[in-house]
Amino acid sequence: MININDEIKRTIIEFEHHNNIEIGWYHSNPPGMAHVWEDSRIGKDVFEKRIGEWLSVCSTDEEKELLLKLLASFDYYPQDVYKIYLNRLLDSYFKMIGFNLENDNIKDVLFLAVPSKDMKLSGATHISSLIACHLLDYGAKSQIIENFLCEQELQDRINECKHIAIIDDIVGSGHTINTAVESLFKMYSIKSGIDITILLMCGREKKIKSKVKGFEKRYPGFKFNCIVQKQIYKCNKGENPVVTADELAIIENLEMQIEKAAPPSANTYILGFERNSLLVSFFYNTPNNSLSTFWRPSTNNIPLFTRADKPRRPSVSELKDATEKNTKNAYRNNCKS
Repeated sequence: MININDEIKRTIIEFEHHNNIEIGWYHSNPPGMAHVWEDSRIGKDVFEKRIGEWLSVCSTDEEKELLLKLLASFDYYPQDVYKIYLNRLLDSYFKMIGFNLENDNIKDVLFLAVPSKDMKLSGATHISSLIACHLLDYGAKSQIIENFLCEQELQDRINECKHIAIIDDIVGSGHTINTAVESLFKMYSIKSGIDITILLMCGREKKIKSKVKGFEKRYPGFKFNCIVQKQIYKCNKGENPVVTADELAIIENLEMQIEKAAPPSANTYILGFERNSLLVSFFYNTPNNSLSTFWRPSTNNIPLFTRADKPRRPSVSELKDATEKNTKNAYRNNCKS
């Protein structure tokens, strides 16, 4: 029989190493605590307890050990690290298109956030808000479109720009980014010669490359590029799979039980949406492409990174405070790429 408390402590250390963070940097309610970020998911005061509650879905030690193994390799983006990665993504993009913020006209670049299918606030909304804050000194607010499907008079700005960046936090199945590009060409007249780049915080390389090739074939005369800050894989794929096929079968059985105990849904989320089997979550929400045991509440599952139907949009003051705090904590910029 395993000592579950010792195993949880060991897993937290591995989780820290994997994400290049320290749980001590975070707290669920840190008012007045210098150099500490608010995070109700991995805060030092709650994380260990929440892991224990999450493991209650398991009926055997084997299942508990397997979930802890998944958690040790889980990609989590807390707010401070997320902002660092986003800045790197922007730097890579501006370098690729040869754009200088100090000398070039910001109206040459148009950022389009990818809206979710149900039009609720998405990860792209959060990214667009952070970009607006990052480019605040360059008069870029009008060049960052939170939801281009609802934007009025966008055609004029499209006509003026030379570069279009389509932004999202993740590509799993690829449906959302596919719909976004199709809608862009259907709703607006895109001039020949303009370059279109898809910017992603993370994504599956194979899926993204196939989508880009499909876009270029579908829209001849346009060059599509893609920049992905971090490559991700199904938990049983890649150079170093996290689990074996047999272990994945155990997870699938566990998630079948979770699905039976969860509220009815039009989609099945066993092994994540369309069985994407990802291990990723952001401080504001969890993609449904991730294994559902991590995010799907049910009568038998208390998720560690619960997926919200409507992520809260950050205020401008919060973003400015985050920027100031990030500057004070610049030593964290060494987090891995």
